Amino acid sequence: MFPVFAEVPAYPLVFAVFWGAAAFFALAMARHLRIFAAARAAGPSPLADIPARTLGLIRYAFIQTKMFKDRRAGLMHFGI
Repeated sequence: MFPVFAEVPAYPLVFAVFWGAAAFFALAMARHLRIFAAARAAGPSPLADIPARTLGLIRYAFIQTKMFKDRRAGLMHFGI
């Protein structure tokens, strides 16, 4: 035992508590991952066609093409 931790009461229990918490976390995450895998929606993979999805993100979020459907609102928005 390190001399720094000599004054800490029940210091050896720290390891048991840590590994118990790590095991609990691993079991809880495994349960969540099993549920996510079972409830996965049928359809295309979210990782499919990444270039087209990235282009859509740029057009929608950064260029904001939807805003320019209304000309007045689009011009005011562009001015700001």
